[in-house]
Amino acid sequence: MRTLANALGPLCLVAALAGTGPAGACGVCIDDKVAAVYDHEQVTRALNKGRVVVVCELSGAQEAGQLAQQAGRAAQGLSGVEAGSVRASRELPVLSFVLDPAAQAPETAVDGLRQRLLRQGITPSLLKVLRAQPAPERSGT
Repeated sequence: MRTLANALGPLCLVAALAGTGPAGACGVCIDDKVAAVYDHEQVTRALNKGRVVVVCELSGAQEAGQLAQQAGRAAQGLSGVEAGSVRASRELPVLSFVLDPAAQAPETAVDGLRQRLLRQGITPSLLKVLRAQPAPERSGT
């Protein structure tokens, strides 16, 4: 009996570990979608310059990579979009870009993108706007 337990012990450990691994992003929640196009360096630079980062979800008949690629080309021409800032996901139908909020509001930019993509059957929806957080006030002590 002891030999059987000794022999099965390592086998059970291998079986238990075989199913473990890093959890993948599901792509359903907003955070997964934002993460698909998140570039920390770009976001930090944009927020330090007073810009915002606009994240859009895309819907249409094409596969995710095609949707994002076509929408990315259209977004480059929008007023206030920083050149070279468009990020498109290959896995999820998500797109982001850096926008100068003095040129236009994020909602207006997404409306403009929607008009540009109408003929291609792609509909962008505003998913999230990343903005700089105001510094907390210090209390004088």
